[in-house]
Amino acid sequence: MIKQHFIYWIVILSCFNNPIFSQKDTSETMGGVYLTTDDFKKGKLMYDIDCSTEKQKIKLFNFFTKPYFDVYYQGEKFRLQKNQVYGFKDCHDRTFRFYENMEFQLVEAGKIYLYFQEQLMFTEKAGSSSDAFFFSTEPGSVIKPLNVSNLKKAYPTNKTFHKLMDTQINNRNINAYDSLNKMYKINSLFIESLSKQ
Repeated sequence: MIKQHFIYWIVILSCFNNPIFSQKDTSETMGGVYLTTDDFKKGKLMYDIDCSTEKQKIKLFNFFTKPYFDVYYQGEKFRLQKNQVYGFKDCHDRTFRFYENMEFQLVEAGKIYLYFQEQLMFTEKAGSSSDAFFFSTEPGSVIKPLNVSNLKKAYPTNKTFHKLMDTQINNRNINAYDSLNKMYKINSLFIESLSKQ
C-alpha cells in the first residue's frame, strides 16, 4: 500500500512540473497526436495544430493513472485510450510515446530508440528527482530500462556491441552524450559495432 501511494505521488508531482500544462507558442512547430507507429514513422499528426497560432491542450490524467487522455481540438473534446495511441508531439517540439499507460519522452530516434522520464521520489523529510532512461529496439517495440544487461539481451548476437559496451560504458554513464557524433554514446557504439561485423 505504501509503495502504491509512493507511485501516485511520483506521478502527481511530475505532472505539476510538466511543461505540457504551461505551453508557450513556438513558431514553425506543429503539435498533435500520433495514432499509430506508422503515423509516427511518417510524421503524420492527427488533431494537429500550428503552435505559433493555436494553444495545444492535452490532458493526461497522470495523477489518477487513467488509461485515457483528452485532446481538445477545434472546440471539441476527444477522449483517447493510451493503449490505442502511439503518442503525441507537444508545442515544445518534444515527442512522447505511450507505453503501459505512461508517457516516455523520446530523446533520440537512432538505431536504438532512447526515452527519458524524470522520476520524483519523496521521503518524510525531502524530495528528489532522478533521470531515468529507457530504450526500445524499434519505434513500436517494448520499452525497457536502459542498462548494459538489457541491451545485451536485446541484441544477443551482436558480440561486437557487447565488447564495446564492456570496454567503454557502464550503467552509471550509459546515458552519456557523444558530442563529436552528435548522438547518445550508446547509439554511437551500436553503429560502430555494425561497421565491424
